[in-house]
Amino acid sequence: MVERKIRWNMVTDTGEQIRLNNTYFFAILNEPREIMRIKQRLLEQVVHFDDFLILGDFGISGSNGLHCEIFSFSTDVTRIPSPSAIYQGNFRRDRNLYPREKGDFESYVENLSRS
Repeated sequence: MVERKIRWNMVTDTGEQIRLNNTYFFAILNEPREIMRIKQRLLEQVVHFDDFLILGDFGISGSNGLHCEIFSFSTDVTRIPSPSAIYQGNFRRDRNLYPREKGDFESYVENLSRS
């Protein structure tokens, strides 16, 4: 059985002229309806963000309709204020979630759905 979960990572750009210097990456493995709700709660906490990009939306085979949506955004926020208000399940940092060439996240999603 595939477990619903959230994985995230943050990359900081130390350039002096960059206002929103933290780029967050999220992978949410859940039902599409629930992914939308989780994203909304997350963005309500972050408040100020820019460059929101959906990097991929992958159906998870053998999971009864679960998907994994991967997205990123830039912000000046250095930590998620209240992760338990966003999602009370499996929510943790994953340093394997980072930008990939041409958005190639298929192998990441495959590993995530098996772990």
